[in-house]
Amino acid sequence: MEKLSISDLHIILVEPSDTQRKIITTLLLKEKVREIDPVSTLSEAMSAVKAHGADLIVSAMYFEDGTALDLLKFIKESDEFKSIPSVSYTHLTLPTIYSV
Repeated sequence: MEKLSISDLHIILVEPSDTQRKIITTLLLKEKVREIDPVSTLSEAMSAVKAHGADLIVSAMYFEDGTALDLLKFIKESDEFKSIPSVSYTHLTLPTIYSV
């Protein structure tokens, strides 16, 4: 596997919140990420992957038109894109997991 420095990375960022998308994009640019495609929906993310590919996909877990699992399924079922790593996050918690 080829090693990349952060300045070589092309990242697709999938975040439905305009504010969070701008904050995360700004932070990644401060770290000298080469290119960021910020999008807000599953369909936009799929279009960005098809159009440009990526070195990494960073996404929220939930979008208005699907989930990060839908995006992951799309990526992993494609011979062309299945090697793209992805990271998903959420601000939601399940209180029952943490209760005693």
